[in-house]
Amino acid sequence: MYAAPEQQPIPCQRCGAAMAPTHEGPLYNDVIALGCLYCGARETVRHDERLRVSRERIALLRMAQDAAEAPALHADRLIASRPWLGGVVVGAVMLLNGLNQLGATRDALDRAGLDTAQRTELLVPACLWPTVGVGVVAGMFVGWTLALRQYRAAVTPVRRARPPRTPRGAARCRCCGADLPGQWGAFVVCAYCNTHNLLDRSLLAARESLLVEETRVQQARAAGVIARANALTPTFGRWSMVGAALGAGLGAALGYALASALA
Repeated sequence: MYAAPEQQPIPCQRCGAAMAPTHEGPLYNDVIALGCLYCGARETVRHDERLRVSRERIALLRMAQDAAEAPALHADRLIASRPWLGGVVVGAVMLLNGLNQLGATRDALDRAGLDTAQRTELLVPACLWPTVGVGVVAGMFVGWTLALRQYRAAVTPVRRARPPRTPRGAARCRCCGADLPGQWGAFVVCAYCNTHNLLDRSLLAARESLLVEETRVQQARAAGVIARANALTPTFGRWSMVGAALGAGLGAALGYALASALA
């Protein structure tokens, strides 16, 4: 899509929001007065310097954004690889092997003519192998699913485009603040900084509240309150391990119960 150079936004040096022209008295014809609607910063830019200043500041914003979103991009690649499929295969193999072993153990016990206590003692390990294995795999899958939901709930608002300033206005790029093409879709690419923006109906449904939140965030950033620490690091490993531990415990309990029932 063609982007007119005179429409290219000039991000604020303090908070990164797109600045707008202001009228603060007479100026020379080759000078533009700019003001930030969020942090109140003011500056002037020469007409012949506008494009260069805009490109330099957008490049800096994009570099900072790429650095902040690097862990999220790594998580996206991890999610796309679907590592849980391997766990499902392993769980299925463990279950089949365990069932075969359990059947063979029961046949041997029936021929041996042992009492209930002896049968239970020998059946416990045969029952624990499939139940604990499947419990671990199932627990890891549940933990992965919970972590994925938590991750998407945290990442989706960050990737959403900025809401339009007016009810029928254009949505704005989340990186440079430029107006986006008038289209709806999963991701719309900004013509100025090539950032992918998530556009959905919530931009219109909650436009006022999103504008208030945007103002608060930009003012805090200008005041130096918001650090560049990435709070979106996924917790897939932790949730998977917790799920595996809980699954192992439940599998062990089920294995003991199964051994007692089969004895």
